[in-house]
Amino acid sequence: MKRKMAMVLMTLVMAVSLVFGMTTIAQASTELTLGDVKTAYTANAAIEIGCEQFTTGGDELDLTVNGKEYVTLTSNGATYTASHIRQIVSRKSFRVYFLNSGYNFGSAKKGDLFTVKKGLTISNYDLTVSEDINYIFTGSAWIRGNELPQEAEAFVLGDVSSTKGAQIEIASTQLLTGGDEAELTVNAATNISMTAADGEVYTPSHIRQIVSRKTFKLYFLNTNGNGKKYSFDSAKKGDLLTIKKGFAIKGNYNLEAKEDINYIYTGAAWIQGAELPVEKGEMTVTKFGMTSSHGKTDALLYINTDAENTTDFGDADKSYPRGFVTFTFADGTVGDVWYARICKDEVRLFVRNKNGQGNLNVAGLARGDKFVIKTGFAISSDGTTEVKADLNYIYTGSEWISGTELPKEAEIAFPATISVSAWNSDTEVRIPTDFAKKNAADLKPTAEALALVKITRGDTEYKASHVYEWNGCLTFYFNQSGYTGKTAQRGDLLTVGAGFTVNHNGTTYVCKDGVKYIFNGLFWTKGDSLSEQTELELPETLDGSEWNAGGNEVRISSNIENKDVGSLNPVSDALALIKVVRGETEFKASHVYGWSASDGKGRLTFYFNGTGYNGKNPEKGDKLVIGKNFMITSGGVEYVCTDGKAYIFNGDIWVDEADYVDYSKFTKTGIVADKTEITLYKGDKFVVPALHYTYKEEVKVPELVEEEVTVENAPDMNTVNENGYDVTLKAGGFSLTLKVKVLATTDISVSNVTADLAWNRIQVITTSGNEANNTASQKEYLGYFSYMRNGKELTIDNYITLTKNYALDVMVDGNHLISGGVSGIKVGDTLTIKKGLPGINGERLAETVTYVYNGSQFVVLVEPETFSLAETSVTVFINVTKKIVVKDDDKVTAVYSYVSDHPEIATVSPYGVITGVKEGTAKITVSYKNLAKELTVTVKPEPAKTGIEIVTDITKFYVPVSTTEAPTSFVKAGYTLKARYVYEGGEYGEEFDVTEDQIGEIDYTTAGNYDLTVTVGEFKSAVNVEVYNYREVTSFNTLGVSGYDINDDRNTSGTWNGHMIISMSSVSTSAGNLLSTASCETMSEYIVYTTADGKTYYGKGDKDNGIDDRIGLWQLGTNLLIMIKPEGATANLGYGSEDHWKKDAQHPYVPVYKLGDKITFKKGMPIYAWKGALDGSNKPLEGAGCLIVEGIVTEDIVYFCYEDNGTSSLWMIYKEYTDFTVTAEKTMSLGTASPAGAVKVPADATTGTFTYVSDHPEIVSVTKDGNMLAEKVGTATITITLTGGKDADGNALAPIVKTIKVTVKNGIKSISGKITVQKDAQVNLGDYEITVKYSDGSEVKVKLNDERVVVEDIDTSVVGSTTANILFNDGTEQKRGTITVEVVEKTQPADSGNSGKKGCGGSLGGLGILGGLAVAAAVVINKKKRDN
Repeated sequence: MKRKMAMVLMTLVMAVSLVFGMTTIAQASTELTLGDVKTAYTANAAIEIGCEQFTTGGDELDLTVNGKEYVTLTSNGATYTASHIRQIVSRKSFRVYFLNSGYNFGSAKKGDLFTVKKGLTISNYDLTVSEDINYIFTGSAWIRGNELPQEAEAFVLGDVSSTKGAQIEIASTQLLTGGDEAELTVNAATNISMTAADGEVYTPSHIRQIVSRKTFKLYFLNTNGNGKKYSFDSAKKGDLLTIKKGFAIKGNYNLEAKEDINYIYTGAAWIQGAELPVEKGEMTVTKFGMTSSHGKTDALLYINTDAENTTDFGDADKSYPRGFVTFTFADGTVGDVWYARICKDEVRLFVRNKNGQGNLNVAGLARGDKFVIKTGFAISSDGTTEVKADLNYIYTGSEWISGTELPKEAEIAFPATISVSAWNSDTEVRIPTDFAKKNAADLKPTAEALALVKITRGDTEYKASHVYEWNGCLTFYFNQSGYTGKTAQRGDLLTVGAGFTVNHNGTTYVCKDGVKYIFNGLFWTKGDSLSEQTELELPETLDGSEWNAGGNEVRISSNIENKDVGSLNPVSDALALIKVVRGETEFKASHVYGWSASDGKGRLTFYFNGTGYNGKNPEKGDKLVIGKNFMITSGGVEYVCTDGKAYIFNGDIWVDEADYVDYSKFTKTGIVADKTEITLYKGDKFVVPALHYTYKEEVKVPELVEEEVTVENAPDMNTVNENGYDVTLKAGGFSLTLKVKVLATTDISVSNVTADLAWNRIQVITTSGNEANNTASQKEYLGYFSYMRNGKELTIDNYITLTKNYALDVMVDGNHLISGGVSGIKVGDTLTIKKGLPGINGERLAETVTYVYNGSQFVVLVEPETFSLAETSVTVFINVTKKIVVKDDDKVTAVYSYVSDHPEIATVSPYGVITGVKEGTAKITVSYKNLAKELTVTVKPEPAKTGIEIVTDITKFYVPVSTTEAPTSFVKAGYTLKARYVYEGGEYGEEFDVTEDQIGEIDYTTAGNYDLTVTVGEFKSAVNVEVYNYREVTSFNTLGVSGYDINDDRNTSGTWNGHMIISMSSVSTSAGNLLSTASCETMSEYIVYTTADGKTYYGKGDKDNGIDDRIGLWQLGTNLLIMIKPEGATANLGYGSEDHWKKDAQHPYVPVYKLGDKITFKKGMPIYAWKGALDGSNKPLEGAGCLIVEGIVTEDIVYFCYEDNGTSSLWMIYKEYTDFTVTAEKTMSLGTASPAGAVKVPADATTGTFTYVSDHPEIVSVTKDGNMLAEKVGTATITITLTGGKDADGNALAPIVKTIKVTVKNGIKSISGKITVQKDAQVNLGDYEITVKYSDGSEVKVKLNDERVVVEDIDTSVVGSTTANILFNDGTEQKRGTITVEVVEKTQPADSGNSGKKGCGGSLGGLGILGGLAVAAAVVINKKKRDN
């Protein structure tokens, strides 16, 4: 009975187990595995560590742990416990917070220890920690472990012990382990350098120790790999040995150089240090004042010397150098020169205000303040030079002058107006003042004072260069400013700024408030604005009635005020413009009045009182002149006669000068040319210039000399005469002597001749410096060109000039040689350009040169001295061709003539290609001028063909994938093929071109490797073709600047001389170097470089629009080398700095690759690749590969220089944002943190900055990084603003603003509970409860059988403590937790006396029927809970 009951019970248990998935064996927990520390957050006291085990749920979910006390941080003896332990699934991280603990990772101390302790369990992942996991802070990073790494001992060296040959030994007390000459284990031999005085740098070949002598030993044997070694026996003064900071010796030692250790050779011995000792000499103060020579603006006073300090440092030491200067206020108070800063040759001094508070500035200086530079002043504590005697300075109120006494002071008395006659020359204006008349010449104002004097015209400023005193006039010079005072324009403004000061004749003259003069078109008047002007309206003729009876007054009808106002009081410059001219006599107006008239027009009236002129009795030819820009004011209106007016009396009335010409009335006095000096060049032809007559009277348009001109003393145009020939010209009884200079010429050459199908001309390209175009047809120099064809000269009709090129229009049989883009040039055509062809400014072609057309291009003609034929007899098959091979010098470019004596048997083309016509023998004569060779040709029937062979050195051809928009094929890719027949017996035929229809088809729409079949008749062959996809280029691997320009004294070998190098290894597979190729030029045309100050350089020039090609490019394998020629540079320049630019530099310094500069690679830029063999110089071997477009730039790529410190120029990609995205609403649990989640569009944008603001920070606070923390239940709005972007024109983008509505709810903080159950007992869930704690501190008790609770299977089969996972859902949030399960031994009931008896009351393996059913029931209950 017991056995049957046991079987039934066992079957029942197994069945229940199968149905409900009862687990009868508990699984072991998994060990928590943590990686490296990813981030230690300073803003929210959190640390994040890599962990691959957190894979479910979202970011910032609290992990269910058995206690936060298992995660701690120890610092300075204090221990902090974690506030939150969470997962970041998106980054696979374990994040721990120490909020409100007082600990901040931003102020972590060396030795701080973060520990995840043994015993920590994470129940929702069934993870446990069996051993402490520690991370320690080294002072710069958190590393794994609980002990700090051992620090290296400082490497210390003594004096140099000995030198011999390439060896040096230096005393060391630290190298005591091992034997002599033992090689030391170091981190890098390059951390030691020997820099010779000539700039050569050597690296040690061996680094050893000599224990017996306690020395550190270096060898410099063949260290450069070029056969050179450094010899200490021939050391030069200034040679420098440096053991660099960071040099480390490992192995038996742990030593590290904490600073550079230097030894320099004095010429006699090696001493410690990097500088040679010097003796102090006398130092000269070259400048003292309030302006810096280095553009500094921070200090009050600046001292410049002829000495220099290579460092830039501040001095807080009273004894140096400030102990050698004193500042004394005008009242005798000694000032506090509290700080000095030395920069190269300049000392910047800071002085406290008299009250000791703050720095004294220029405005705080007072006239009479004094400054002394004392004996012993130097610019460095161990300076080589010093001041030998006290230097005294005193402040005048505007400048510091030498001495101890002030000059007297006076205000400059400026006049109300300045006449145009005050301009002594175009660059010199003399302004009448009250200056003493000393003709003191240069008044030498300070730079600050001089900068206050300027003339402005619109946006252009012309700065004064000097200030002089001439005859009591304050004289301003504007030398080399570009301003021409003799031709001033209306509105020009002369400014003398407030505070302008000069010293003259013991007086300091000051313009305290400043003064301005504006040019109104006639004179300079005080002020800075112009009156609105009305053009003076005057009649075309005067009939004579305008003159009064006395003849001294003329009233001219005009548009001035019709009122008797009397004198209009013109300024002297205006009055001087009114005159009557009779021959050589001038009658100047004395007054200008305004009178009324009955016709309503005011009368502009000129008086000639006291001049003797009588307008009532004029003589024919008398001229009444109203000069250009004459102006007067009438009725508050300023009237101007802009172009002037002149009336000439023709014997009847006064007519406009333009209408009067009567040469017969003029008295000729001579002849004159436009120029009295003519400059020509050796070899030019002297041509008599145009001549005009001169007259005793003034003639507006003199008469042209049309009579025969006789030349005496003609110049010798073949002899240089820079002083000039005196050449006499005679005509009409008059003579004129001209100076004709004959100058030497500048040699130019022809660099190329091309057929220009765009201009339909032949371009002769020269080395002329001409930069201008002249597209008008010219014939002047046609005699310097000769175009020949078969011994006949063709006509060159005309030419135009395109900068340095002569574009020739050649005619043949009355037609253009090139027309409609079609060339008629033939093989053998020659163009000769003759010696003496002029360029500009005396340029002449140095030598005659001839170019010949070889069938594809013009090349310089090189004629053969002799030649031979590769074969003197050949066999050619009927209808088959064969090329004649001429053997001559490789330099020969001449085109040979080919003639067949029997063309009916064998013909020959101009290219030397023989074609068999019929059986027989013919002779081909190959000749060039008087050289000739013969070739016997035997023509036979063609033998049987057995196949074809493709003739090519290209192993694989490349074709891009074909698309509807851009269809491709082998032929469209530009490839051509040559083939030859294979005949019976193994003979080969002549090469022939494969036609397009003989080339087969492959699937060009799918990338892959294909064999492309070529079919010629019945024969086939194939070539290998790779059909490839263009690579989409959106960025480069790296972009940077390599080294320094060759003109920078820091330039070293092994760099790209400061040019920009771009790695494209991820998008390019090109091999070899492409230098100055058409592909490089094409790529450069897509590049634009913009400087931070607004200059733009292009890789594609446009001369018509004034755009220069300033960007060069080389392709070096998978790298691009970019070279920029910045504005003002004479060549491509690399990175450098002005203070390192060599004094003997080949080119002047111009900045490039500077902070804020940008470089743009435009959309559509092709990236080329060479696929094929290379020659010995690593360049593509022509004909042995393919140059393909491998990639295309799909959108503009922009990089910008984000750091430039004079030592390095660092660049990164530049991508503007267009928008940003963010979730509009979020829900957070109280006490939790969450990132705002704003993401720029595009996601890889590099510009723009987010700012975050909460309208209720007491509900949701937000950090500057966008991390939100739920502080209180409620709703808050987070406003996110994105700024800092720019549009395509560089204008700032409007801010983009978006918001997040954040709802904070009372979230579940934790779930906990504990049950105690007897071993193997059934768990009645209703008997137990859990505690649910909320973020606000409230808590509720919930029975385990509540429908909101899901409980993990509880195993009661093993005595001991364990945990069970629980899931609780309160309707708004779901939270996991654990309960502790304590399984105890069950209590045994008292013996009923049935022991050992059979029957139902017996036992079966310790499990009664009731107990077994209880287990099954427990399983059923748990299964139902899981289903819920």
